[in-house]
Amino acid sequence: MQKKIVHSIVTSSSKLSVLMDEASSISHTSAMIVHLKASVDGATPEFLFLELVELESQRAKDIEEALLNCLDTAGFTEEWLQKNWVSFVSDGASVMLGKNSGVATRLTARYPNLFTWHCMNHRLELAVSDAVDEVQAVNHFKVFLEKIHNLYSQSNKNSRTDKRSTLLLSNDDLVIVLDQ
Repeated sequence: MQKKIVHSIVTSSSKLSVLMDEASSISHTSAMIVHLKASVDGATPEFLFLELVELESQRAKDIEEALLNCLDTAGFTEEWLQKNWVSFVSDGASVMLGKNSGVATRLTARYPNLFTWHCMNHRLELAVSDAVDEVQAVNHFKVFLEKIHNLYSQSNKNSRTDKRSTLLLSNDDLVIVLDQ
């Protein structure tokens, strides 16, 4: 299905936006989540999940290389990207948007027409976090909710529930078994 969608984007010469975010797993493995926004078959542009890519390191050079390999593997050639890749969106981390050697800076050196952007959702999250830190009443409410969470998560009933829940992993499937 992914190959058909990418082929449709490429053949229609649709403009492409790449949205990227980093994540870390519980085992401290770094990964990059790649989404696209493009028009498929001339319709209104849609957000599409492209790939979850494990990162070897969190250096800008390695992230850029992993992103370009991801796009190439999906079917976007270098020549096509030069003509149709219009924007790159990520969080505001310096490794992503750093003006000297961030991923966005490295990409704009390679793709001069590329527009880079700090994701509005990440900006909103930072603004709300700053506002919450400044408002005393919200801080009291936040502490209250954290105490309720801690009380519940440390309760005997919750501990018994946790022991009855079993997580089974096979090669390709995730199965959660709950004893009742």
